[in-house]
Amino acid sequence: MQHMYPTVITPAEAAAGFRLIDIEGPDGQPPGQPPTVRAVVYRVDASHRVVKMAHPGRPGHYYAVQMFGRFSFDPEGRRGKWVPRYTDYQEDDPARLTGSVASWLAAHADARYVPLPPPPGG
Repeated sequence: MQHMYPTVITPAEAAAGFRLIDIEGPDGQPPGQPPTVRAVVYRVDASHRVVKMAHPGRPGHYYAVQMFGRFSFDPEGRRGKWVPRYTDYQEDDPARLTGSVASWLAAHADARYVPLPPPPGG
């Protein structure tokens, strides 16, 4: 699964606040895969992050906005997980991207999701 997550952080990404960290691997990993992968991540707030993702069919990358929480129809006690909120940011300027994501999240509250605080290190 590591191939889905580029591990090269650009100087512009680092200046915008992105960090190279270990994150929980995606759901549906084949048995025997490590539980975490390295990824370039920007933390928007306590429950939202932006993850740099590799394009599946061509060179390059995009950014995915993820939220830690559960779906509103899940039982209230269900453990949270990282769920996709928006998966196709095509932005060349990471600083502009972080501002765009914060504005987008403020303007697009979504009742389908219940944000939860992620576990430490999550």
